[in-house]
Amino acid sequence: MSAVEQLSIKDEPPSSTGASNVYLGMRNETVNIQEQGKWVHYNKPVTLAVTGVLVFLTGISLSALYFSHSIDLPSAFGPICLSIGLMFFVTGVVWLSIVKRAIRYEEFLTKSVTDFGA
Repeated sequence: MSAVEQLSIKDEPPSSTGASNVYLGMRNETVNIQEQGKWVHYNKPVTLAVTGVLVFLTGISLSALYFSHSIDLPSAFGPICLSIGLMFFVTGVVWLSIVKRAIRYEEFLTKSVTDFGA
């Protein structure tokens, strides 16, 4: 069963909660797609930033263990985890600001289109 066949059309009128219609050209059907919450947009950047913080903290602990001579570790493990964790964290924070600005811009466009049409 293909993905298009799995998207079966239901005889429901489109809701007024911000749903949009998508035209599927293969079978001449229209599918009603509901708007998703804002968490869907923020999910990946937050996960990336949290992962970065955890890897950064792991790098701090590995560096502390290396310099305290309490465990025999290669000297590069700590700094590698520090740099990768910092890179992930900064990328996640920048991505969060980009998503936030994109959502704000999309809401502005939606508001200006509805104001213009009235």
